[in-house]
Amino acid sequence: DQTEIILNSYWRQNAIDLYYMRMRGFYVTSPFREFSVHKPERYPQLPEALVTNYGFNWYYVSNPESYSLKAAFDQSEFQLQSGGSWLTSPFYNHLEMSLGTRFIAGVGDDSITGIPNLESGRFDTLGASFGYGYTYIDGRFFASALGALGPALQIQKLSQSDGHDNTNYSLAVKINVNAASGWNYKDYVGGVKLLLDSLSSRVAGTEVASNWISGQVFFGARF
Repeated sequence: DQTEIILNSYWRQNAIDLYYMRMRGFYVTSPFREFSVHKPERYPQLPEALVTNYGFNWYYVSNPESYSLKAAFDQSEFQLQSGGSWLTSPFYNHLEMSLGTRFIAGVGDDSITGIPNLESGRFDTLGASFGYGYTYIDGRFFASALGALGPALQIQKLSQSDGHDNTNYSLAVKINVNAASGWNYKDYVGGVKLLLDSLSSRVAGTEVASNWISGQVFFGARF
């Protein structure tokens, strides 16, 4: 079960993603194995696990004359020629999770054989990613992508199954990718968008990753 709200706003030099997600029922894997072609028949599962996750990504482009975020992802202005720019992306993330008491073992995946020693946790992560964005223009066709990677400080407040509560400070890693492609005419615009976001850290000896992918097909008319 899940509830998701994602809001975006783009200006020429700045942009922001705001998101809220609440999800119940999980399987256990790593963000890198998830994209592998060699997957087990069934991942280990935590059907009672509950996660609430919200935060923001801010994007700041160092050279908006060559790369416009509004033209790339909002399509409310035109970029007339191909260009790119380095960018900085400060971010904040709040994550709450509880694992519940049920565990279903994996088939072909014995990386986890029981519920980790973590009853619940609250995680606040603050950091900044650094990357590059580029828009390719060919007449009315456009294709734009930006990628950013960076470290963050994470404050972990943990309630463990053995009765111990503690607060830890950990290094987290953030990966963010935005992409859009389509055709931008005087009276209308259409295309596709993709947003990928991953935040990984080590919690009580277990790798925990918050990953989400948003895909859109869009069409708009100008009056």
